[in-house]
Amino acid sequence: MSAVGDAPVAAAWGVSEVERRQASRLYGAAWADALLSMQPVLQDQLEVIVEKLFRSLAEIPSISHLILTMAEPEQAQFKARLREYLLTLTAPDLNAEGHRQLAGRLGLQHAVMGVARDDLTLGSEILLGLVRDHVGGVQHGRALAALGQRLMRDMSLQMQVYQEVQIQRHKLTQELTQLVWQVESYTDLIDRMTQRLSEHGEIAACSFGRLDNRGVFRFEAVSGQANDFLMRFEQLAGGSLSEVSEDPTGRAWRTRQVQRCINFATDPATERWRGLMRERGYRSSVAIPVGPSDGAPFFVLTLFCTLPGGFSSTHQQSFIEQLQTLLVFALMAIEARHGPTRVVPYATRQHWASLLRTDALEMHYQPLLDLQTGSVSKVEALARLREDGRLLGPGEFFAALLPSDFVELYARGLREVLRQRSLWRDAGLDLAVSLNLPSSALVDPRYFDVTQRILLEQDCEPEKLTLELLETGAIGSSADAVGVFHKFKSLGVKLAEDDLGAGYSGLARLREMPFDLIKIDRSIVQNLERDTFDVLRFIYQLTRLGHALGKRVALEGVEDPGLLEAVRILGVDAVQGYAVAQPMPGAALLPWLQTQGKARSAASARPKTDGVLARLARLLVWEERLHLHLEHASEQGDTTAGPPLPTLFGDRGRSHADQAVAVARLHGMLSLQYQHARQGLILAISSSD
Repeated sequence: MSAVGDAPVAAAWGVSEVERRQASRLYGAAWADALLSMQPVLQDQLEVIVEKLFRSLAEIPSISHLILTMAEPEQAQFKARLREYLLTLTAPDLNAEGHRQLAGRLGLQHAVMGVARDDLTLGSEILLGLVRDHVGGVQHGRALAALGQRLMRDMSLQMQVYQEVQIQRHKLTQELTQLVWQVESYTDLIDRMTQRLSEHGEIAACSFGRLDNRGVFRFEAVSGQANDFLMRFEQLAGGSLSEVSEDPTGRAWRTRQVQRCINFATDPATERWRGLMRERGYRSSVAIPVGPSDGAPFFVLTLFCTLPGGFSSTHQQSFIEQLQTLLVFALMAIEARHGPTRVVPYATRQHWASLLRTDALEMHYQPLLDLQTGSVSKVEALARLREDGRLLGPGEFFAALLPSDFVELYARGLREVLRQRSLWRDAGLDLAVSLNLPSSALVDPRYFDVTQRILLEQDCEPEKLTLELLETGAIGSSADAVGVFHKFKSLGVKLAEDDLGAGYSGLARLREMPFDLIKIDRSIVQNLERDTFDVLRFIYQLTRLGHALGKRVALEGVEDPGLLEAVRILGVDAVQGYAVAQPMPGAALLPWLQTQGKARSAASARPKTDGVLARLARLLVWEERLHLHLEHASEQGDTTAGPPLPTLFGDRGRSHADQAVAVARLHGMLSLQYQHARQGLILAISSSD
């Protein structure tokens, strides 16, 4: 047997002493004369033997699909390799090591091409029978015996390679299983998957791709070897799904089924890209859709091979099914943490990663207004990326970055923030600054080293820097999050949790983590107009929780000026949002503070006692006091009506409040009756003058 193409990987296996002794009996002078005497007749019958062997192989199940998809030049090459293989096996000067290397190459090719072990053995038996029929078993019996034994050793060696290939597939599956637990984002997943898959000997290249919001198919990650090829593929196809729908990748997307190309040379669906495939040496591929079984794929993973076969063997199909399952699991976990991700083409990802290592990275600053003093004493630094005259926010380019990119972003951002703070200080403005710290800092020591180094480099007082931990839901995956936090605290910096209320925030974690500040996520206030009272109540309870744990509390996303007074009544310490100021370049902050900042700070410090939101906030505080009053009254037998009413309730409000108190005393504050009474009170104070 032989195969088309070069072996993609090299085999390595041990040689036992028994095998060494057996091999020594198949080569050397003992067989040379017999094999040499058979050479003339074998040469005379060689073409007939090869032609019959070719036709016989075309009838073997796991080999026939390879032969039937060969182009004529490939068939001629395949026959030439069969001739070479037979002449090598019958060569008088063949030695054990030479035979071992030959079998190793062929075993790898056959394993990658999906030739079944039993069919490989059958092909060997057919070859020996054809040689015996056409050479003559009586006259050249000794030479045929040597060929038979060499074929048996050849099959044994190839089976060892098959076993080694299977072990490597299993090892790869184990490594990929570990990988899906380690990745931090979708971009991290596809990048690391691409890298590891391309290191596997059976896979020459791979790509991850999906449709963007315009229906254009984009490659988001490709192996190094495939980068230029796939970019040219996009250009040639025009990118639209309709153009690639008959390509294996397009078919996989459309049908939601694994699709294979056994041989690019003859597959009519790939004719447009045949030249590119030939140029790169790709002979077959498999496209694997990844996503829910009852919906459109999330993406398609395509693997390319330098041999025909299309990853079609039973073992290869099992590997692909495992890979598909792993990727679906990884996607579910990533989307649970981060939500859906935007499609970012591979070239764009590379471009953005390059830009953030240049002056295109800009830091903008958003003031935090202290509601007790009415002043701005801290600003949060936010990364921006300038590209062709437009400014990209984190929501656009963060999802495209890899862990190494985030380390670079953090280092450059921190250095720029502390440099800018020095400029403000020299101008007489001693502001504290805060900067986002990725959750990966809990497991990546580079972030601590960068922080320590740049604090010293920029001569910044550590207490003037607050690090805000992003994506705190990932804290639970860190083995020693508390220890890492205390390590950062040892530098003298302050720490903040950046997303309280946005997801799962365990109470034990809030108590154990050495946060100085808790920031209520901006998503909380997004439903303010629709569920005003419930939103204010949620803010109130989160604030009380933070204060009970000894933390200061800030509210993000404040865009309604009326909300400033309301959350001040609820005890929030600081606010941040467009109602205070939009993010601005460092050079613009000082002029803002000297004009609008002073005016807004003074205005926010003056109570606005007539706002609806302020009234509802006072209602929440009063209701909390009512709850405590009723508990105390129950214990002491007190018959008083309730706590003093805020003056802003008005006459209608006082009437409804008295009714609410009576209902609460009779039915309890958790009763449906009280809920109705409270709703009447809310409507009354919301509409009162």
